[in-house]
Amino acid sequence: MTATEEALAEVSSRTGIGPFADAGMERAYRHDYIVRSINPVRAALALAIGLFALFAALDPFVSPDSAGRLLLVRLGLVCPVLGALLAFTWNHRFEAWFTPSQVFAVTFGGAALVYIGTLGSVDLRVAQVVGLLLAIVWAHSVSRLPFLPATAASTAISVLYVAVELWLGRLEPIVLLNNVFFIASANLIGMIASYTLESGYRRDFQQRALLDERRRALQESLDRLHDAERRVSELEVRAPDSIENLPRWAEQVASEIRRTVEATEVRIWRCSEGEPVALNGGELSTPVREEIHSAGEMSKDAAGNVLVPLSGLSGEVFGAMVIAAPASWSAPERRLVGGFARYLGGALEILEKRHELAIEEARREGARRRMQERGVGALWLCSTCGRCFDGSVERCDVDGTRLTQRLLPFRVQDRYQLVRLLGQGGMGQVFLAKDERLQRDVAIKVLLGDTLLDADARAQLAHEARAVARIGHPGVVDVFDLGELEDGSAFIVMEYLTGRALSEELARHGRGSPRQVAELLRQVGAALSAAHRTGVVHRDIKPQNVFLTQHADGFHARLLDFGVARVTGGGDITSKSGALLGTPAYMAPEQIAGAAGDEKSDLYSLAAVAFEALVGRRLIKQRPSMAATLASVLNDSPPDVSSFVPGVPVEVDRMFCSALSRDPAHRPGSLLEWVEAVAQRLETVEPRESGWPLPITHELSYRGAVS
Repeated sequence: MTATEEALAEVSSRTGIGPFADAGMERAYRHDYIVRSINPVRAALALAIGLFALFAALDPFVSPDSAGRLLLVRLGLVCPVLGALLAFTWNHRFEAWFTPSQVFAVTFGGAALVYIGTLGSVDLRVAQVVGLLLAIVWAHSVSRLPFLPATAASTAISVLYVAVELWLGRLEPIVLLNNVFFIASANLIGMIASYTLESGYRRDFQQRALLDERRRALQESLDRLHDAERRVSELEVRAPDSIENLPRWAEQVASEIRRTVEATEVRIWRCSEGEPVALNGGELSTPVREEIHSAGEMSKDAAGNVLVPLSGLSGEVFGAMVIAAPASWSAPERRLVGGFARYLGGALEILEKRHELAIEEARREGARRRMQERGVGALWLCSTCGRCFDGSVERCDVDGTRLTQRLLPFRVQDRYQLVRLLGQGGMGQVFLAKDERLQRDVAIKVLLGDTLLDADARAQLAHEARAVARIGHPGVVDVFDLGELEDGSAFIVMEYLTGRALSEELARHGRGSPRQVAELLRQVGAALSAAHRTGVVHRDIKPQNVFLTQHADGFHARLLDFGVARVTGGGDITSKSGALLGTPAYMAPEQIAGAAGDEKSDLYSLAAVAFEALVGRRLIKQRPSMAATLASVLNDSPPDVSSFVPGVPVEVDRMFCSALSRDPAHRPGSLLEWVEAVAQRLETVEPRESGWPLPITHELSYRGAVS
C-alpha cells in the first residue's frame, strides 16, 4: 500500500466531531463548510418563510377566533425576521455570523411556534407539536448547524415548550407526557443525524485536503520531470550531424537522465554491425546483443539496473541504454526515459541511414563512372508515358514531359535496347526492350534502380530465372537470359507477353463463366504440375501472377513471377526478419504459420484464385490490416461456391472445401486430378452470364510480373 493510500485509509477511519489539531486546517474547514452550506441554508430559510405564510392562509379556517393574532405573529413578526436573515446571507459578513444566525433562526422560529400554540384551539396545539418536531429536524439537518449548536437550539425550544405547557396547565399529564416523549425522540434522532453529518463533513474535507496536497506534490514532481524533459529535448534538437560528435551529446543526455531518476550511472551503447559500442564511459558492463533484442521496452535485472533498447521509427534496435539502480522509477520517470530512448533511437537510425545512403551514393557514382569509362549511355525516362531515351533529347517527343536520368544503361549488355517501362512493383521494374541480336521484343526485369541493392535481392532474381528455366512448359513464361548491370544489380530477360493479368480482367469484366474458369484451371493446373515435377513450388499463386494472352479460341493462361519459389535441392529464397513469402490473402494457412510451403500449398492458392475467378470476389475479403487478413486465413471457413453461382453442383462445393482445408493432410493428393474433376463439373453448368469477352484484346498489362 502506498503512502497516499495509507493516509486515505487513516482519514476514512476518522470518527467524531472534534476540531482538527491544526488550527489553520480547522479554519479552512469552517470556511469550506460555510461556502458549501450557503445555498442549502438559503433554501431552508425560504422554505420556513413559505410554510409560515402558508399556515397564515389556513389559520382563519383552523382557528378563526385567534386568526388575527396568529396572522400578526406569522406575517408581522416571523416572516419579516426570517426574510431579513435570508437577505443577510448575501452580505460578506455573513460567514462570521453563520452559526449564531442559524441558532437564532431555529430558536426564534421554535419560540414562535410555542407562542402560537398558546393562542389557538386543540387542533392548533396538535399542529404546534408537529411544527416543533419539524423545527427540531430542521435544526439538525437543513439549517446545516454543527452538532453542538444544533443540539443547544433544539433543546432550548423543547424546554421552552415544556415550561410553557406546565405554566399554562391546560394539558392532561398523559398528553403532555406523550408530547414530551415525541419531542425527546425527535431530539435524539436529530442529534444522531447531525453528529453523523458533521463527522462525515469533516472526514470528507480531510480526504479532499489530503488529495489536494498529494496532487500538488505530484504536480511539482511532474513540473520537475517536464523541466528535465525540456532540457533533454533541447539536447535532442542539437543532435549531432555525424557519428564523431555523438558521444558528447549522449554524455549530456545521460547526465540529465542520471540526475532525474537519481541513478548512480547511465551508460549508452550504439549497435555497430550488430555489436554494442559504448558512447560514454562508466563501470556498467556491456549488454550482450541477445539481451538488447529480448529486453522489450524496458527490463530490470536482479540488481535493479534497467536495460532500455534504443529503437528507431522502423522498430529496428540501434543501441541500448543501461540505468544503474534508479531511485526514482515511477510512471512519470519511465515516460521520460522512454521519450529519451525514442529521441536517441531516432537519431541513431538517422545516422545509420545517412551512412548507408553515403555508401549507396558512392556505389552509384562508381557505377556512373564505369558506365562513362565504357562509353555506355545512361537511360533517360519519361515519367508520363514510360518511353526510354538515350539522352540526346531533354523532353519526350510524345507528351513533352522533361526526361529524368536513371541509373540504368539505355542499351543493356550492348544487346537489349530499352523501349518503354511496362510496370513496376515492390521488387523491381519491367521494361519492354528490343533484342537487337535476334530482332525480337523481350521483357527485361531489373531491381528498382532507386533503392539500396543487396546480395539477397540479386540472389532472388537469379533464383527466379533458374526456377523458370528448369520448368520448360508453355504455360510458364520463358526466360532467355540472366546478367548483372554496371551497378552490380541483376536482371533477367523474359518472353514479352501481350494481354492482361487475370486480376485486371476480373476488375474490368467481373467473374468468368463456369466454362472459362474450367479452362483456366486446366491451363494453370498443367503449368503448376509441370513446375512440381521439376521440384519447383511457386508459393505466390494469385490473380496478378496469372497472365491471359490472346488465343484463337479464347485465351492462353501463363504463370508468372517465380521470385519466391522453392526449388527442391536448390538454394531457396528465405525471408528476412520473419517476413512472409507470398501474398497473405492467397497463402495457405501453413505458410502463414511459418512452413516453407509445398505442392499442397500451391493447390490451396490455386483453389483461392479459381474461387475468385468463378465467384467474382476474393476468398479472403479485404481487411483493414495485415493482422486481420492473416486471422481470416487461419480461422474463417470458405463459403460455398453454389451460394454465389446458380446451378453449380453441391459436389463442387465439397471439392473447393477440400482444396481450401486449413489442414494440408485433408487436401487432395493430386493437383491435376482435383483440377480435372472440378473442370468437368463446371463444364456441365449452364452459364447465366457471358463471362469474360473473348478473345483477349492486345491491351498490355505487365504489372503481375513485378509484384
